[in-house]
Amino acid sequence: MRVLAPSLLILACACLPALAQEIPKGTPPRPSRPEARAPLQPTRPRLSANIVVGEKPPNFELHTSRGRDLALSSLRGEWVLLRFARDRRELRPLRSIQQDLAALEVTLIGLCRDNPQGLRSFARREAFPFEIMADPTGEISALYGLYDHTTSSSRNGCIVLDREGIVRLILQGETEPATLVELARYAINERRARTR
Repeated sequence: MRVLAPSLLILACACLPALAQEIPKGTPPRPSRPEARAPLQPTRPRLSANIVVGEKPPNFELHTSRGRDLALSSLRGEWVLLRFARDRRELRPLRSIQQDLAALEVTLIGLCRDNPQGLRSFARREAFPFEIMADPTGEISALYGLYDHTTSSSRNGCIVLDREGIVRLILQGETEPATLVELARYAINERRARTR
Protein backbone atom coordinates (compact mmCIF):
# COMPACT_ATOMS: atom_id res chain seq x y z
CA MET A 1 0.00 0.00 0.00
CA ARG A 2 2.89 2.37 0.73
CA VAL A 3 4.35 1.70 -2.71
CA LEU A 4 0.98 2.04 -4.50
CA ALA A 5 0.11 5.52 -3.22
CA PRO A 6 3.16 7.26 -4.78
CA SER A 7 2.48 5.37 -8.02
CA LEU A 8 -1.07 6.70 -8.18
CA LEU A 9 0.18 10.23 -7.55
CA ILE A 10 2.73 9.91 -10.37
CA LEU A 11 0.05 8.49 -12.71
CA ALA A 12 -2.37 11.34 -11.90
CA CYS A 13 0.31 13.96 -12.55
CA ALA A 14 1.13 12.35 -15.88
CA CYS A 15 -2.51 12.39 -17.00
CA LEU A 16 -3.26 16.04 -16.12
CA PRO A 17 -1.67 17.56 -19.26
CA ALA A 18 -3.60 15.13 -21.46
CA LEU A 19 -6.89 16.01 -19.74
CA ALA A 20 -6.19 19.75 -20.05
CA GLN A 21 -5.66 19.34 -23.81
CA GLU A 22 -9.11 17.77 -24.26
CA ILE A 23 -10.91 20.94 -23.04
CA PRO A 24 -10.91 23.50 -25.87
CA LYS A 25 -9.42 26.86 -24.97
CA GLY A 26 -11.90 29.68 -24.52
CA THR A 27 -14.69 27.40 -23.28
CA PRO A 28 -16.50 29.21 -20.46
CA PRO A 29 -16.60 27.42 -17.13
CA ARG A 30 -19.85 25.78 -16.19
CA PRO A 31 -21.92 27.65 -13.63
CA SER A 32 -21.93 26.08 -10.22
CA ARG A 33 -25.30 27.46 -9.08
CA PRO A 34 -28.69 27.18 -10.82
CA GLU A 35 -29.30 30.97 -10.57
CA ALA A 36 -26.03 31.59 -12.41
CA ARG A 37 -27.54 29.90 -15.49
CA ALA A 38 -30.37 32.43 -15.79
CA PRO A 39 -29.95 34.68 -18.81
CA LEU A 40 -29.08 38.27 -18.08
CA GLN A 41 -32.04 40.61 -18.34
CA PRO A 42 -31.41 43.94 -20.05
CA THR A 43 -31.83 46.80 -17.60
CA ARG A 44 -33.62 49.99 -18.48
CA PRO A 45 -31.64 53.14 -17.83
CA ARG A 46 -32.94 54.98 -14.79
CA LEU A 47 -33.76 58.57 -15.50
CA SER A 48 -33.21 60.76 -12.49
CA ALA A 49 -32.50 64.42 -12.02
CA ASN A 50 -32.91 67.21 -9.54
CA ILE A 51 -34.12 70.72 -10.09
CA VAL A 52 -32.76 73.77 -8.32
CA VAL A 53 -34.43 76.88 -6.89
CA GLY A 54 -33.59 79.88 -9.04
CA GLU A 55 -33.30 77.93 -12.29
CA LYS A 56 -35.71 76.97 -15.06
CA PRO A 57 -36.79 73.32 -14.83
CA PRO A 58 -36.95 71.06 -17.90
CA ASN A 59 -39.94 71.67 -20.12
CA PHE A 60 -42.36 68.81 -20.76
CA GLU A 61 -45.70 68.16 -22.42
CA LEU A 62 -48.27 65.70 -21.12
CA HIS A 63 -51.88 64.77 -21.78
CA THR A 64 -54.28 66.18 -19.19
CA SER A 65 -57.55 65.24 -17.55
CA ARG A 66 -59.27 67.77 -19.86
CA GLY A 67 -58.29 65.78 -22.95
CA ARG A 68 -55.57 68.09 -24.23
CA ASP A 69 -51.80 68.13 -24.43
CA LEU A 70 -50.32 70.77 -22.14
CA ALA A 71 -46.72 72.00 -22.20
CA LEU A 72 -45.24 73.51 -19.07
CA SER A 73 -43.75 76.31 -21.19
CA SER A 74 -47.27 77.36 -22.26
CA LEU A 75 -47.92 78.45 -18.66
CA ARG A 76 -45.23 81.15 -18.73
CA GLY A 77 -46.68 84.43 -17.55
CA GLU A 78 -48.50 82.68 -14.69
CA TRP A 79 -47.47 81.51 -11.26
CA VAL A 80 -47.74 77.71 -11.28
CA LEU A 81 -47.95 75.18 -8.47
CA LEU A 82 -47.11 71.68 -9.67
CA ARG A 83 -48.35 69.05 -7.23
CA PHE A 84 -46.82 65.59 -7.82
CA ALA A 85 -48.80 62.71 -6.30
CA ARG A 86 -48.25 58.97 -5.94
CA ASP A 87 -51.96 58.38 -6.54
CA ARG A 88 -54.66 60.51 -8.13
CA ARG A 89 -56.85 60.22 -5.03
CA GLU A 90 -54.23 62.17 -3.10
CA LEU A 91 -55.15 65.21 -5.21
CA ARG A 92 -58.73 65.36 -3.84
CA PRO A 93 -57.92 67.66 -0.87
CA LEU A 94 -56.51 70.27 -3.25
CA ARG A 95 -60.02 71.06 -4.49
CA SER A 96 -60.54 73.03 -1.27
CA ILE A 97 -57.68 75.44 -2.05
CA GLN A 98 -58.30 75.98 -5.76
CA GLN A 99 -60.10 79.30 -5.22
CA ASP A 100 -57.50 80.55 -2.72
CA LEU A 101 -54.73 79.83 -5.23
CA ALA A 102 -56.74 81.45 -8.04
CA ALA A 103 -57.08 84.58 -5.88
CA LEU A 104 -53.26 84.65 -5.69
CA GLU A 105 -53.17 84.17 -9.49
CA VAL A 106 -51.54 80.76 -9.09
CA THR A 107 -52.43 77.99 -11.54
CA LEU A 108 -52.65 74.61 -9.82
CA ILE A 109 -51.64 71.56 -11.88
CA GLY A 110 -51.67 68.02 -10.53
CA LEU A 111 -49.37 65.27 -11.85
CA CYS A 112 -49.68 61.57 -11.17
CA ARG A 113 -48.62 58.29 -12.65
CA ASP A 114 -51.82 57.37 -14.39
CA ASN A 115 -53.11 56.92 -17.92
CA PRO A 116 -54.92 59.82 -19.61
CA GLN A 117 -58.24 57.98 -20.05
CA GLY A 118 -58.39 57.00 -16.37
CA LEU A 119 -57.56 60.54 -15.29
CA ARG A 120 -60.17 62.07 -17.58
CA SER A 121 -63.00 59.92 -16.21
CA PHE A 122 -61.77 60.37 -12.61
CA ALA A 123 -61.60 64.18 -12.93
CA ARG A 124 -65.02 64.33 -14.59
CA ARG A 125 -66.61 62.09 -11.95
CA GLU A 126 -64.99 64.00 -9.06
CA ALA A 127 -65.59 67.45 -10.64
CA PHE A 128 -61.97 68.57 -10.36
CA PRO A 129 -61.60 72.34 -10.82
CA PHE A 130 -57.97 72.03 -11.96
CA GLU A 131 -56.15 69.96 -14.56
CA ILE A 132 -54.25 66.79 -13.78
CA MET A 133 -51.41 65.74 -16.06
CA ALA A 134 -50.89 62.06 -16.85
CA ASP A 135 -47.34 60.79 -16.28
CA PRO A 136 -47.93 57.06 -16.90
CA THR A 137 -44.24 56.13 -17.15
CA GLY A 138 -43.09 58.29 -14.24
CA GLU A 139 -40.54 59.91 -16.55
CA ILE A 140 -41.47 63.49 -15.62
CA SER A 141 -41.51 62.66 -11.90
CA ALA A 142 -38.01 61.22 -12.30
CA LEU A 143 -36.87 64.25 -14.29
CA TYR A 144 -37.99 66.43 -11.38
CA GLY A 145 -36.37 64.20 -8.73
CA LEU A 146 -39.69 62.85 -7.47
CA TYR A 147 -39.56 59.18 -8.46
CA ASP A 148 -38.66 56.19 -6.33
CA HIS A 149 -36.98 53.55 -8.53
CA THR A 150 -37.06 50.92 -5.78
CA THR A 151 -40.87 50.95 -5.58
CA SER A 152 -41.50 52.16 -9.17
CA SER A 153 -43.75 54.95 -7.94
CA SER A 154 -43.85 58.71 -7.97
CA ARG A 155 -43.15 60.63 -4.78
CA ASN A 156 -45.30 63.38 -3.36
CA GLY A 157 -43.96 66.88 -3.79
CA CYS A 158 -44.70 70.44 -4.88
CA ILE A 159 -42.88 72.92 -7.06
CA VAL A 160 -43.76 76.60 -7.38
CA LEU A 161 -42.75 78.41 -10.58
CA ASP A 162 -42.87 82.17 -11.07
CA ARG A 163 -44.17 83.99 -14.16
CA GLU A 164 -40.83 83.53 -15.95
CA GLY A 165 -40.90 79.78 -15.33
CA ILE A 166 -38.19 79.93 -12.63
CA VAL A 167 -38.38 77.53 -9.68
CA ARG A 168 -39.13 79.50 -6.50
CA LEU A 169 -39.99 76.69 -4.10
CA ILE A 170 -39.47 72.92 -3.90
CA LEU A 171 -41.15 70.68 -1.35
CA GLN A 172 -40.73 66.93 -1.07
CA GLY A 173 -43.26 64.81 0.78
CA GLU A 174 -46.85 65.39 1.83
CA THR A 175 -47.98 68.94 2.65
CA GLU A 176 -51.34 70.11 4.00
CA PRO A 177 -53.39 72.02 1.41
CA ALA A 178 -53.69 75.16 3.59
CA THR A 179 -49.90 75.15 4.02
CA LEU A 180 -49.49 75.08 0.24
CA VAL A 181 -51.50 78.29 -0.06
CA GLU A 182 -49.31 79.98 2.55
CA LEU A 183 -46.13 78.78 0.89
CA ALA A 184 -47.32 80.01 -2.52
CA ARG A 185 -48.15 83.39 -0.97
CA TYR A 186 -44.70 83.49 0.64
CA ALA A 187 -42.97 82.70 -2.68
CA ILE A 188 -44.94 85.45 -4.46
CA ASN A 189 -44.22 88.06 -1.75
CA GLU A 190 -40.55 87.08 -1.66
CA ARG A 191 -40.28 87.53 -5.43
CA ARG A 192 -42.04 90.90 -5.31
CA ALA A 193 -39.73 92.10 -2.53
CA ARG A 194 -36.66 91.23 -4.62
CA THR A 195 -37.89 93.02 -7.73
CA ARG A 196 -38.57 96.34 -5.95
